[in-house]
Parts: sequence; C-alpha cells; structure tokens
Amino acid sequence: MKRMRVGIDGHMVGGQETGNETYIKGLVDGLAELKPELDALVFHVDGAWASARPPLTFQRLVTGSPYFRLVVDLPARSVAQRLDVLHMTYAAPVWSAAPIVLTVHDICYATNPEWFSARDLRVLNAVIPRSIRHAAHVITDSDSARQEIIGRYGVPEAKISAIPIGPGAGASPISTEEGRAALSALGLSPSKPYLLAVGNLQPRKNLERLIQAFQVLVRDRGHDIDLVIVGPKRFHADLIVDAASTSPATSPTPSSRPAIGAPRLSSFPRSMRVSGCQRWRRWLRARRSHAPPPARCPKSAVGPRSTSIPGRLMPWSTRSRRSWATPAFAGASLKPDCHALESSAGGEQPS
Repeated sequence: MKRMRVGIDGHMVGGQETGNETYIKGLVDGLAELKPELDALVFHVDGAWASARPPLTFQRLVTGSPYFRLVVDLPARSVAQRLDVLHMTYAAPVWSAAPIVLTVHDICYATNPEWFSARDLRVLNAVIPRSIRHAAHVITDSDSARQEIIGRYGVPEAKISAIPIGPGAGASPISTEEGRAALSALGLSPSKPYLLAVGNLQPRKNLERLIQAFQVLVRDRGHDIDLVIVGPKRFHADLIVDAASTSPATSPTPSSRPAIGAPRLSSFPRSMRVSGCQRWRRWLRARRSHAPPPARCPKSAVGPRSTSIPGRLMPWSTRSRRSWATPAFAGASLKPDCHALESSAGGEQPS
C-alpha cells in the first residue's frame, strides 16, 4: 500500500516568528513521536532543526523569498515530490499539484485592523482570503476563530476544523535546583511567585488588559508578585510599554541609559519587567541615527529599539533555550526561548 506523502512548509522556523514557528516545530516533533504511516517532507530555509528520522525528511528551500517560495519553489516541489497533501500556514502557494491543508490561527487583521500596520493589512487581506478559498481544508486553533472565519469568508462548516493546541516538550518538569538557578540568572527571586506572559509585544495579544488586571491584583489585594512579559517588539509595542510604565500599582525607577535607538524612559515600574528584541534587519535602521556598531551577541540580546530596563534585561531569543521554573508552582516549569543579560541600568545591546 502506497504511503501518503505530506509536504510541510517550515520556512518560518529560525525566523523569530514566535507562534507560527512554535506551531510548526510542535507539528514536526509530534509526527516524529507518533510515527504515523506517512512520509513527511519538511521544507525549511535556515537549516534542519531536528534530525531526519522516519517519517521525517528535511529539504532546504531555494531561497527565503516568499515570492519565489509561493510562486515557483513549492508549486514545483508539489509535482517533483509527488505530494499527496501540502500543509501551509496562512499563505498558500499560487498553485499546487497536491491538495492544500491551511492553518489559519486567527483573522485578527479582519476583526481588529487597528492592531496592524497598513503594509501588513495589504498583504494579509490579499493573501489569506485567497488561500482559504483555494485550500482543501482549513485548520484553526479555537471554535471562536473557526466561527469568525466561517462568518467572514463563507467557508462551509465541513471545510474547517478547530484543533486546540496542546503543550509541547517545553512544559516538561525540571528539578527545583535547576529552576532556582535559571530564575536567579534571569533576575527573578526563586522564592517569589510571578505571572509569566510570552508572546509578541503588540495590542492583539491583549497584554494591556493583562497589565490592567495585574494592577488591580497588586493594588487592591496586596499580592507581592511580579509580572514578567517576554517577547519581541511588534507593531504598536509602545502601547504595551506605556501601559506598564504608567502602572499606578508601581513606583517609578529611573533609567539612566536607553537601549540602542530607543527613546529614553523616565521611569519603569518595579513590579513589571518587559523585554523585547528586534531582528538584525531592524537594527540597520538604528545606523541611520549614527548608532554604534553591535556587540557580538546577535541571538540573545535586546533589539535596537527595545525598552531600557533598570536592573536585569530579559530579552527574547528564539534560538537560545533556557528553562524556567519556580518552586511556588509545585515544580511546574516553562521553557520559553529566552536568555538573560545582566545590566546595572539597562544595557545597550542589539539583537
């Protein structure tokens, strides 16, 4: 009996695409663990992030250009590799010899366009509706997103499935000693509880509401905890930073040095720690303002327009693995891609 050949577009892995990247890596890891009766060909750009083993085979794409990938490369591979199914995320190729299964995590660009830049709106509105129409089946993460896609684009109910995302290997337990060491290195007290939020710093992640709720928790109920927000800065990230900086539940702490290309902040709340990074191409913008050349720390440092934070900098890096744990959570652990840099008053580090 012929084994099904499934192509998986993994171009985003290594590109600091946060949720999209985590989703595809989890999908590939799950296939490696379950070993279903199929052959999975994973198409990547920056290099295979896992070893090839049944049912996985990794193939490098010709280029990272989305135009070449969607117009030429993946359509050609659907024929040459005799694919039975091609899995894509958000954007489908212009044509494919194999049926397309499309993952669309949400359509916030349509329901809340104010959260996106004009450029992103043009791209998303042009690409995603077309991809949904051409897909043989659509996958999304929740029933609410499924209903929004059905209502917005008239997708038949049988064509779209809601498949919730489960925890990956990053949620596996680690020892209390490992957790204490990791927390201390990140500037957090091992004996003090904290609330952790990991993701892009942008309004659609609802971080402003989280900060407001945290203010009430700290001010009105007297809980002595930290709010730790970790993630790369995206469109309107300044709204998140401003919300944290103006928290009435915290007292201001002066920041003596801004990060490269960042405006100086006059204060930052003591019980909130916000971190972010920018990709190297964004650092180039800082050169126009005569910023100094970067230190040799490209994968685990704060980006050129990141917030200046007194005390400990906790930047995000999608390729540097650190374990997080706290005894206050009964040995539970989180392992986001993060790294810590120590600074006395907000360092000047590019990413």
